[in-house]
Amino acid sequence: MKRFENFIYRNIYLVIINLLIFGCSTTGSLSVKSNPSQAVVKLSGDDGEIRELGKTPLALNFSEVFVNSKNVKLIIEKTNYETEKIVISKPPIKTDYNISISMIRDSTTDSQIETQKKLEKLATKIAEALMKIQKKKFRDAESLLMRLVDEFPNISVVYDLLGNVYYMMGDRVAAKAQYLKADSINPNNFERKQVIQRLNSGR
Repeated sequence: MKRFENFIYRNIYLVIINLLIFGCSTTGSLSVKSNPSQAVVKLSGDDGEIRELGKTPLALNFSEVFVNSKNVKLIIEKTNYETEKIVISKPPIKTDYNISISMIRDSTTDSQIETQKKLEKLATKIAEALMKIQKKKFRDAESLLMRLVDEFPNISVVYDLLGNVYYMMGDRVAAKAQYLKADSINPNNFERKQVIQRLNSGR
């Protein structure tokens, strides 16, 4: 659904109820609810200043909302959700505004969280592999690194470590193959290139 900052957009439903006419009275109330709840509600007036009103569910009198402003922008924020904005105007008649919002998960944030989790897992497993190599548990290190290759096929350091394992096990052919795979992913490792040259020369 196309967004309209000056009106209702996405899954925002603005329902005006209890519309009572009392001449030029501007008394009324504002209710803001969100799913999920505990979203932070902020307000920006004509002067551009932003102030925090509280968290959903929230109920306010118009005297707390329209302070020296005829138009205000409500900003609803919650971690891992997209920010929602609604502009409302000071009504010339007694009006109660009930605003209910279904917030949408921030897909970019979800992706970043998932990537961070994967990187943390990779770092933990690499540290575990290094400990096995230091203890000369080469077969255990090989098995662990082979699983990492399946899960992280584009990470050069995994192939480098696997090459180190084979080199220390005396299998120089297998070591060279792993170093070459690492080099195809990250060709800027000078030390690796020196090792490959030594293996090519039979040293």
